Amino acid sequence: MIIESLRDNDLKIRSGTIEEGSHGFTGARLAKALVEHSSGPPEPSWCVIKYCPAVPLKHKRESRRHWAALREAPEEFRRQHLAEIAFPTVSCSQDAFVVGQFKADGIPLGKADPGQLADACKTIWRTMLLGWTGKDYNSEQTTVAGLLTRELGDGFKTDGWLHDWARKRGLFTPDLLELPGESEPLPNPWRLFTKDTPATRREIHCLVGRTHGDLHGDNILVPTYDGIADANHFRLIDLATYEARAPLSRDLAALLVSLCWREIGKCSPGIQSTVLTYLERDKRNKRDKRLDDGMHGWVRKIIDALRGPAFQFVLDRRGDPEHWHRQLKVSLLAQAMLHSAYSTGTPDARRWCARLAGRLTRVLLGPVNPSAARPEFFDAGEDLGKTGKAAGVIRSSSATRNPRRHWRRSVGHALSRPSGRPDWTTG
Repeated sequence: MIIESLRDNDLKIRSGTIEEGSHGFTGARLAKALVEHSSGPPEPSWCVIKYCPAVPLKHKRESRRHWAALREAPEEFRRQHLAEIAFPTVSCSQDAFVVGQFKADGIPLGKADPGQLADACKTIWRTMLLGWTGKDYNSEQTTVAGLLTRELGDGFKTDGWLHDWARKRGLFTPDLLELPGESEPLPNPWRLFTKDTPATRREIHCLVGRTHGDLHGDNILVPTYDGIADANHFRLIDLATYEARAPLSRDLAALLVSLCWREIGKCSPGIQSTVLTYLERDKRNKRDKRLDDGMHGWVRKIIDALRGPAFQFVLDRRGDPEHWHRQLKVSLLAQAMLHSAYSTGTPDARRWCARLAGRLTRVLLGPVNPSAARPEFFDAGEDLGKTGKAAGVIRSSSATRNPRRHWRRSVGHALSRPSGRPDWTTG
């Protein structure tokens, strides 16, 4: 199929030039090959070929979107940072696909040394905001529920993979979820769409502009020299989910979660909870030694490297910080929900994402009364196929399984924090 696609575009791969590259975090495989014209002057050019196994996507993939990204980008940014198409996307068996793009050298950002990721993220993100978005941004009015629906995309439509995943696990029923690692129930993010409340109707003036649409660590290539990543010469690849007017928080949230979730999943419960608290907060007003010392430095630096330039972009354009923080939390919520369902993550990484989704929902909706409804236990890390139950990982809450232990725990939390204030440090 690849040969046929190349032939349709008067191209062929020169024999003996295919060089297999690295494997990405999403399971993608990269290779380099010398592509030349089948007729006339050969004009050989190196091409990166990316084989992508079937993975859930939140937005439809269309080859024409990559062409649109090239056509609509500022000339300098297009020339320096967007991979050009070598041949159209090729569909393979079992919903896999192959993309071929010119002028894309380097390794996936997600494979770079963790100690270099923060500086690379800051360089890449500032360049995208200033060089790609630039003055071509706008504001669109929406609501919390409307923005979340948009960010979850096609996968959450009635016949979408994410909707089906949540339905099979019984996630559309309970108002509260009891999650592994959390000391008290959290509001169920999957119920946000069925709740018509002032919080879900709350307006957001959403900043929109050019977005990649699937900006994880595999879709940014950075050249490396002697092990040092050169982020100034990064290239975005696989722009089949590009949009000219999408929430500017989408790429930030996708990159942040995709770079950090697996490593955070490996951490101790205390570190995992500290990162959750850090993401619940809007920005760094001053150094918080307890938070800084409670998580890996490179994780905190990645969060700062992405949130900082974006917030400055908002301030420089006289944007509303409150609306921006709300917008970013909704985009992070969507990514947390998506990643909690991705089978490519470890069980602990998926559990952490489910906790992040629940906590962000609590921030967006406000404090909840744990006794207002019976919580259901949900384990995002449990394999549905191994439970033998139609509802999968939804089970009776601990309050039902062990009322005495649940009562003791509830009393303990009531005594350990001031009444009426949400507990931002639990878990």
